[in-house]
Amino acid sequence: MLELLRQKTRLSDDEARFILLQLLSVVEYLHTNHVIHRDLKLGNLFLKQGPIIKLGDFGLATLVYGENDRKRTICGTPNYIAPEILAGGEKGHSYEVDIWSFGVIMYTILVGHPPFQRQEVKEIYEKIKVANFEFPKNVPISLAAKDLINRLLHPNPEMRPKIADIRAHSYFSEAALLPIPTVTRRELIGILEPVDGTKNVVTGESGLIFSIQQSIRKILTNYSSITSQFDSKLHFKLNLCNIFRN
Repeated sequence: MLELLRQKTRLSDDEARFILLQLLSVVEYLHTNHVIHRDLKLGNLFLKQGPIIKLGDFGLATLVYGENDRKRTICGTPNYIAPEILAGGEKGHSYEVDIWSFGVIMYTILVGHPPFQRQEVKEIYEKIKVANFEFPKNVPISLAAKDLINRLLHPNPEMRPKIADIRAHSYFSEAALLPIPTVTRRELIGILEPVDGTKNVVTGESGLIFSIQQSIRKILTNYSSITSQFDSKLHFKLNLCNIFRN
């Protein structure tokens, strides 16, 4: 995705919606299975044919154990990290950090650069903490897009929209959307792909969705604690097609 943005500078609304709805579906799937990715960014989105995208690098992902489980590890990528992660402390963070990063991605692909971009990381963090960003006057952005981005990048995580609210927002619901491609169950066999080309985790069609869920949990729990980086051979890419409804 980074290379695509370099070539095009910014995406049109139709192109952005096509990408964002795919990403929203996979974030919904991860959260339903109690997984927070914690490093959603353009550098972890990979284009396949279609354009279908895949999500990579679960090295900072974590499992949520119950409604009151809060995470306190300070981690992420400077331009995409949520303010509650930077704040640290006992309050911690949860699923809302992925919603924040989703908002940063949306802004970036529509505007052409991240909302909090500065030369110094310290300056980036100071702007993130208070959600200090603006829309450039020389870039045409719809009112619906601005409204959704403002909601997604709210400094208070409790005020950010839920996934169902994002999907129902006028930016998506009132647009003439391109159909999201569907894939067959046979094509889904390769949904989890080791980056180094080793044998796929999913090897059969039966119980496929269950296998995906179990694979994610196994990756996150079996290797050097939840927050540790995985060995390079254990990095997986998750297909972002809107497949979990089929």
